[in-house]
Amino acid sequence: MIVFIVRRFAFLALLILAGAGCSGSGAVPVKGTVRLDGKELPGATVTFLSQESGGRDASGATDANGVFRLTTFEANDGALRGKYKVIVQPPAPLTTGGKAMTPEEAQRAAAEGAITPKAPTVVIAPRFSQPDQTTLEQIVPPNGAIVFDLQSK
Repeated sequence: MIVFIVRRFAFLALLILAGAGCSGSGAVPVKGTVRLDGKELPGATVTFLSQESGGRDASGATDANGVFRLTTFEANDGALRGKYKVIVQPPAPLTTGGKAMTPEEAQRAAAEGAITPKAPTVVIAPRFSQPDQTTLEQIVPPNGAIVFDLQSK
């Protein structure tokens, strides 16, 4: 009888530990600011490209003050621990008669003829906006505030 109780207790403890290990995404909240030529950059897309084996990318969009929060699994949950390359893509070009869209949505809508894109008003150099050319790197969790001060020239 005692052996049965001990085994049952051990089994329940194992289930509790296994459940605890699976709960949560493991993402660390990540918040930062993007500036271009000294001014906050609203509407930009910030993408953290994982450099870790088995890692996952995270992304977010800057608000009116140039502040972003990253998402990996759920809105604003952050990024997994590790090393990342970072790309910052400009705000989607303004469109006629349209609502705010991500760059991908704007491209799709333009291809379907649903909107007429206007010329981009912000240009970000490839050394910050292209995955194969970016010089931006970040470790998560960050040590201090994350600020990307980009220069257009």
